[in-house]
Amino acid sequence: MPYKSFTLEELGRAASISAQQMDEVIAAKILTPAAVTDDGTPVFDESDLEQVKSIKSLLDLGYGMPEIQKIVRKVGMPPASRKKDRKTGRLLTVGELSRRAGLNARTIKYWEEQEIIGPEAYTDGGFRLYSENYILFCQLIRDLQLFGYALKEIKEVADLFRAFDATSRTPDDATPQQAAASFSEMLVRIEELRERMRVLREGIRRWEGFTDKYAKQITKLKRQAERQMRDAKRAPVVTDEPVEEPS
Repeated sequence: MPYKSFTLEELGRAASISAQQMDEVIAAKILTPAAVTDDGTPVFDESDLEQVKSIKSLLDLGYGMPEIQKIVRKVGMPPASRKKDRKTGRLLTVGELSRRAGLNARTIKYWEEQEIIGPEAYTDGGFRLYSENYILFCQLIRDLQLFGYALKEIKEVADLFRAFDATSRTPDDATPQQAAASFSEMLVRIEELRERMRVLREGIRRWEGFTDKYAKQITKLKRQAERQMRDAKRAPVVTDEPVEEPS
């Protein structure tokens, strides 16, 4: 499921903290964004919102920023929900994703409507954001279309890839039975795809032989036709008009 994200301005509004206080929090470097978009905009998540609310509470109680920095370094804030091992990632807008994947933005939006792909994060401002992994993912979906997969089949494969990605990143969220079943289904789909690729390679070889053979013949015939055109232009013009005898 995509997580709710906030731009810096949205985060400040949600936490009811002033712009000046928000600037102090950023300057103190006690807030790490969940991700950064392709244009350098920091993006924050729900755990960041909890942290900013806690910081605001301390500010309201009269704590200064140096004191809050010490508290954050020693005990964290809030300790229960803050993702301590999170690293700032990179998120792409639809426009950047489409550009880097070599696709039309409308195609990506259509895949969203068909629930083949979905954003990794979204903001109140309506931005849908994707991790860089989606570049390859979108290219693979396009490949499946070239391999003759219907949209329904592509969605089934995409669901499995998402399940595999989630299980790989957070293995503790699934039971061993669920993980084994997901991986088994994935292997079946991989074998099906390999068979389609084998058939496709055979077809490509046939068409390569066909085009190589007939391209040579067509080139030869084209040259003959061009030579005949040149010869026709050089030939004298013959008419049926009678030639007058000298008197």
